[in-house]
Parts: sequence; structure tokens; C-alpha cells
Amino acid sequence: MHEKERELVGLLAKQCKDIGDVQSLLKNLFKGTIEEMLEAEMDDHLRYEKHSPNGDGSGNSRNGYNKKTLKTELGETEIRIPRDRNGKCNPHLIPKYQTKTDDLENRIIVIEAVKKSVYLAIQEVTKKWSMPVRDWGIIIGQLMIFFEDRFKGHNVS
Repeated sequence: MHEKERELVGLLAKQCKDIGDVQSLLKNLFKGTIEEMLEAEMDDHLRYEKHSPNGDGSGNSRNGYNKKTLKTELGETEIRIPRDRNGKCNPHLIPKYQTKTDDLENRIIVIEAVKKSVYLAIQEVTKKWSMPVRDWGIIIGQLMIFFEDRFKGHNVS
């Protein structure tokens, strides 16, 4: 466990008096994490962040929330799922009509592990860099080939 994680655990542990408090806290953290990830999916779908003026006149925008009750290992949890005006956003994290998380908890753990691994690898590499990254255009070009759908509508120079 990293130092920041230990700090967080310490802060959270101070709020708990018994195992029920721990379970309730974990359930709330799970709910908050899922909702935050769904907001990020909506940002990606619409190609702008919430409250950004870039969405004005874009042809599609946020349109409130739907509620869904998920059955998780921690019990039932009600989450808010953002929706778009055109109804075209299909969340990948929790597809429409899915009410059981099944392996969702495990997928989140894997995603977080990958993020941490990439972050730590970048930290190690940047310690060894003595000059700016060259050929950034070539790197962006390769990313555009692999993730073409993510770059549509973006001006990449």
C-alpha cells in the first residue's frame, strides 16, 4: 500500500466504529467511484467536460440522470447514471439493463492497477530523461491510428 493510500485508510478508519460502518463506507466509496467513472464516460461521449462552454451548440448535451439499483457484493446500491439529450450514450462500465455488477469490482481493481503501473513506469522513465520528448508528432500519429474513434472532432497538431 502506498503512502497516500495509507493516509486515506487512516482517515476513513477514524470514521468507523464497527464492521457495519466499514461496509457502509465501502459501499459509499464504490457508489461514488462508479458515478465518477460514468461522468467521465459521458465527457468522452460528448467530447467536452461538464459545464464546459464547448458544449454550447454541439447538437448533444447532458440531460439529467437516470437511477439504477445495482446488486453488488456489498449489497444493493442505487447509482445515478448521466444521460444525454440524444440518448446515444451507452455506458461501457455498466451497460443498459445490467443490474448485477458480476465482475465489475474486479474490472475496476484491474483498471486501477494498470493506471498505477503506467503512472509508476512514467515516473521512473522521466527520472532518466535529460531532454524533451522528440518526435511527439509520430507518437500522436500512432495513437490516432489505434484510437481513431477517440480523436474524431479534435484538432491534434
